[in-house]
Amino acid sequence: MISVLNLAILLLASLVALTKADIRMNCYPIVNWVVFDLNSLQKSDADYEVPITPATEPPSEIVWNICGYAKKVCNAKDSFANLFVGDNQCFHLTSPNTVLNVTYNLIDENQPESGLTITFDSGDDAQLDEKYSFTLNINCDANAESVQNMKYQQIGSKYIVDISTRAGCPKVNPSQISKFLQENKWILLVLCVALGSILTFVGFRLSKTTFFIFGFCITMIPILVIFFSFLITDKTSDGAKWGVIAFAAVISALCGYISVRLERVGFFLIGFGLAFVVTNIIFLAVIAPNVENNQTLIFMGIWLVIGLITGLSMAKFKDYVLILATSLFGSYLITRSSFTAFTDLPADLEIAKMIRLDGFKNFPGIVIAYLVVWLVIALIGLYIQFTKKRELDKKKEALLTPPAVAYYKI
Repeated sequence: MISVLNLAILLLASLVALTKADIRMNCYPIVNWVVFDLNSLQKSDADYEVPITPATEPPSEIVWNICGYAKKVCNAKDSFANLFVGDNQCFHLTSPNTVLNVTYNLIDENQPESGLTITFDSGDDAQLDEKYSFTLNINCDANAESVQNMKYQQIGSKYIVDISTRAGCPKVNPSQISKFLQENKWILLVLCVALGSILTFVGFRLSKTTFFIFGFCITMIPILVIFFSFLITDKTSDGAKWGVIAFAAVISALCGYISVRLERVGFFLIGFGLAFVVTNIIFLAVIAPNVENNQTLIFMGIWLVIGLITGLSMAKFKDYVLILATSLFGSYLITRSSFTAFTDLPADLEIAKMIRLDGFKNFPGIVIAYLVVWLVIALIGLYIQFTKKRELDKKKEALLTPPAVAYYKI
């Protein structure tokens, strides 16, 4: 269920970003699947100005803009932030004309509601082989329609500006559902272990139950993501949250029933479920260590291709794909929910970051234990289900083989 949650957030966040992205910089940045809208910060006819003049130096200021270049141009080249010193000198704090190095981070990763940090590197050359850089800390203030509390600090060649505004508040914030699941992790543990055990060990034998579970999960998770990302806040009562879950459960149960009645739909969904697990493994092993940008699009592209292959191949290899899908996905539910409840296992996204930054050299022991346990449970499930399949095949073969006829000589 947690993997499907990851997928739903990826799809939702990517849709927002792709449909509204600016060509010069990402004005709908996605950070840990939290989506921000920065377009309201853009000034069309002026710049934001930050005076930085000490009493003993010529008048100086930082001029900056977002989602559009600064109107006050330095050396005839466009840039998002410029430093003007006196009347004759200016420096680009961000890379002129192009944005080569821009990073987006949450001010507090545990509280996405705190706001967003944007860092522009690769400005003009400064002293001591350093380059100028510009960092903008956008603090969330839901009541501030315009920029408030602007202040700055300088650390060497790094210029940091802090502001408070509504633009620092997330547009899509899936952390609400994460918080709710964490608060109710024991309920989640029981549910995931129960469903995971059915899928891992008897999913092939109870195929109709498997169809229902996949149809239920694939419907319920997107509904929860949409409601918790757009409507649920820290002020929402627990009763309202459980009401949303009850509504989602009813709709999801209906879709699970349709998956049971329309067997081809159920098999196709199971094929996509297997594809997601395979894509997750490929992503952690290959993509995360080697690719830094566009990971979301790469993940979705790989998942879509593998999903179409496995979904369409269900007609010919449905028994084998069904066993693989149920064993891998079910064992993931058991392992992930158990480690989440009893340990400090990082989220899947954090594991991907660890791999990208450090490779597999300094892998935490808890992550290794998690992957080993997942693999062992999956292998046990595969063995049990393939053994059961062979027994059923032998029984079918015995039923189809005509009994031997004995002839007696009279």
